[in-house]
Amino acid sequence: MDPIHQPVTLFMPTDDAMSALAQEQKDFLYAMHNRDKLSEYLRYHILRDTKLLTSELIYASSLKTQHCSDLSVACMGEEQVGELYVNHKGCRIVKRYLDFNGGMIYGIDCLLNPPSLGGRCDHKQTIDFTLACRRCGSSIMDCPLGSKPVCKCKTGYIGDGFSCTGNLMQVLSATPTLSNFLSQILNYSTSASGKAFVNRLCNITIQSTLFVPDNDGLYSNQTLSGRDIEHHLLDGRALILQALINVTHVRTRLGSSLTITGVPDLQNPQKMTSSGYINDQYVIDSNIFASNGVIHVLQGPLKAPPPPPPSFHPAHQAGMGIGVLGLIILIVVAGFVGYNFYTHKTKPFQFHYFKEDEGEDVIPSESSPNISNPVYDAAPATKEQPPTEEDKHQVISSGTFDLLQDS
Repeated sequence: MDPIHQPVTLFMPTDDAMSALAQEQKDFLYAMHNRDKLSEYLRYHILRDTKLLTSELIYASSLKTQHCSDLSVACMGEEQVGELYVNHKGCRIVKRYLDFNGGMIYGIDCLLNPPSLGGRCDHKQTIDFTLACRRCGSSIMDCPLGSKPVCKCKTGYIGDGFSCTGNLMQVLSATPTLSNFLSQILNYSTSASGKAFVNRLCNITIQSTLFVPDNDGLYSNQTLSGRDIEHHLLDGRALILQALINVTHVRTRLGSSLTITGVPDLQNPQKMTSSGYINDQYVIDSNIFASNGVIHVLQGPLKAPPPPPPSFHPAHQAGMGIGVLGLIILIVVAGFVGYNFYTHKTKPFQFHYFKEDEGEDVIPSESSPNISNPVYDAAPATKEQPPTEEDKHQVISSGTFDLLQDS
């Protein structure tokens, strides 16, 4: 038992109950080619993800088994007060509170029959009718039987008059060639979205179309994501394969589109065969009906497209645009300031001398050009000679004079 679905509550038939089964039923259950049927019987005895006490069993509004069918427990003791029965006196609980590491066990005095197996019919009646015999050849008479059994299915099941079929989850559980996809669904059901997906498959009020990869195309060690699993279900519509081919495109529960193409008949290319492709996966079996939809078996699993990028609110987008514009302006201003600072920093400091107007006389400064120094106060200051006409022309032609130039 998968530990991820523990604790569990088990209804386990006693040894006496199993020994009391008819030999035909034992042969049916223990035959190697009926292992899938035996597995369905066992799942009907398991309540997963819960450990229930007796009081909780009685007052529980719904006891959903791993078979995806309901059980009921009631106190109906007539001979002894407090007797508990499963499924309206179908089985009596003879052992209680058998606690173990994985949950709780209750011993019962019979083997429970799942609704889609063994006890497929909830009610049988015999209808008598009379028809005339017909002659097949000169000496052989073909006469109808005098009676015909009619099988009526309870709410939530559909039938053909001989057997009943449950919901999509029950059909998956009863089909051994689809067990790998069923395991993927059960593993996915540990999450909130996975539980919602399983509830949809069990919901008999909503019709759906389910695409299921065969075990040969989906290996037991292969893992599908939750998006991949959701991509296999069409919500709200139960479409047979021909209807799918006619519409060519459908939208899955994930919100993505699937493309359906038919396969032309080799003898008559104008005519389509009863098979087709879902995206690139070939349909190897189609139109498996359940009470709440239809299943189409594919050659391999469908892969969901990657999730769309997250979308921003228009206000957020406007804010981002303003922020980007402000950043650009800030970069431009910083570049302009840096450029001006660099150009002024690297340019040498210069004095400029300008030519006096010819009409003006140069008045020599009366102040001494020398800075007095107390050490050399005694030395007479040398008087600077006025520049000659030749020197004046040389100063004017030199333009600028760098302070760092040696005198």
